[in-house]
Amino acid sequence: MKRLMFIGGVSSLVVLGSLGLSVIPSSGSTTKNASTPVVARAPSDHRLGGMSTSQHYSTALVPRGTSVNVCSSAVPVGYAHCSALLRTDALGRSEHPTQGVATPSTSLGDGGAYSPAFLQSAYNVASLGAAGSDGVGQIVAIVDTSSNPQLVSDVAYYRNYFGLPACPVGIVSPSASGCALEIVNQSGAASPLPSSNYGWGLEEAIDADMVSALCPNCQILVVEAASAAMTDLGASVDTAVTLGANVVSNSYGTPEFASENSLSNAYYQHPGVALVAAAGDNGYGVQFPAASPNVVAVGGTSLIQFSAAGTRNGAETVWDHSGSGCSLYEPKPSWQHDSGCSNRTVADVAADANPNTGVWVYDTFGASGLYVAGGTSVATALVSALYGVVNTGSSNTLAPGSVLYGAASGALYQVSVGSNSACGTYLCSAVQSWNGYNGPTGLGTPGADPNSVAAFNLAGATNASGDPSFTIPVVTSLLGAPTNVDAVPGDHKARVDWTPPVSSGSSTITRYVVSDNQGHSCTYTVSVPETDACVVKHLINGKTYHFRAMAINAILRGTSSHRSNAVTPSKIIAVTKVEAG
Repeated sequence: MKRLMFIGGVSSLVVLGSLGLSVIPSSGSTTKNASTPVVARAPSDHRLGGMSTSQHYSTALVPRGTSVNVCSSAVPVGYAHCSALLRTDALGRSEHPTQGVATPSTSLGDGGAYSPAFLQSAYNVASLGAAGSDGVGQIVAIVDTSSNPQLVSDVAYYRNYFGLPACPVGIVSPSASGCALEIVNQSGAASPLPSSNYGWGLEEAIDADMVSALCPNCQILVVEAASAAMTDLGASVDTAVTLGANVVSNSYGTPEFASENSLSNAYYQHPGVALVAAAGDNGYGVQFPAASPNVVAVGGTSLIQFSAAGTRNGAETVWDHSGSGCSLYEPKPSWQHDSGCSNRTVADVAADANPNTGVWVYDTFGASGLYVAGGTSVATALVSALYGVVNTGSSNTLAPGSVLYGAASGALYQVSVGSNSACGTYLCSAVQSWNGYNGPTGLGTPGADPNSVAAFNLAGATNASGDPSFTIPVVTSLLGAPTNVDAVPGDHKARVDWTPPVSSGSSTITRYVVSDNQGHSCTYTVSVPETDACVVKHLINGKTYHFRAMAINAILRGTSSHRSNAVTPSKIIAVTKVEAG
């Protein structure tokens, strides 16, 4: 494997200018690949919708501390943005980004970020491959929009640089014995491909490199949608499955919208095929298609892996920008049993997404060489690759999510540290995990050697109805549900009162959680004297809400109460004086 070498702890210089990102080794750094420079030529001034490269970056690269969004999240309803981030440490305050220095810790991974060897070790790819197909004959599809004209040569460079087998251009086929890279349009034809786009081009590079990193033998089918409309992206998913994809990676999303369920059923329902979708990079909150119960929703972690020796040697915590929560519109699948959300809960599983613990990626279209990437797009492509590593091909009609939950007991590395907000429940906090499950990281991450294979092997799945990790523990007396739940409106808030349950279970009730199952909640910690009420804040005046209360003791959580009365917060104007006449 070719390593990135850094002398004296000096990191590479990232120049973020009007032509993209350039990674330039310091004068004291060397690589083993001296015949091929790390720095590629700057991309030419491609045009997109009348915008020059610099104009594109002024709107697409949005500073996020030490990282920037690859795609703008300001999209119309029903249109998607990619879920990728680039690692930087300094951005100018002018309209256009200026030069900055990327300084990921050189003690992390391979010269400051994770190479394929570190990622394969963290997620125990050798063990999973030995128990599965090792990717041979598996087709992992990547669905994005627009085109990256440098993708073929850039993927070849990445694979060669890190010592992975070549992946020549070809036609994907279940009978293939090695990698093949095929790029098609939304209709499945090799031409014409859609127009190019820097942001989505970077996304394509990230996805292809991450699939290469964990599943070198997998074939890669890139399906480029005609636009970022969810209908076009959904049609591209259909095309990928038609062309034989066992796995479809969807590293994009859009804020939930009322008609999303029809799209979920029309485009994202392919039993037996692992449809994988990014949970998002904006913290607590749900995006589509991750909200669909037909897909495996992938959250993000911060990965610390100490070695590239082939086995897991580290830990993961919640990435504080990972998406999670309770869907506004999608129904709860039968195999998901958490009681704090009556609809679909996101996420299901997770992988590395923090750009500060990021991955090396190579691109010369939207960027100019090797750079560090993050975002749940990275995590989504990694999980997609693992489905390719494990899956031996199957004609079953099981939902991949049901297999994941049915095999979850002991199969995944459960994340127990970190949160993406202060929502007060397991929907955002790993500390408050429900028997190992939490919103930001779902059931956990791959790598619990050797059991992770059970979660991703669709061919070997025989029981999709079980969900042992969510079974309420058997205790002497079950914890009952609060009764007489009543809500009183206020200004942007509501006070919720309840009566304690008749049965307190096998121990004293310690707290109550009140939620509308749409992201608004409050937690009341029991004190003496007990008030049995809490205030839910940050509500929208004029909107109607219903709430449920749930009691919690030291052993278990109770069942949720019946819905409260309807409550509509409004601004209260106090009358201070009334005069006759």
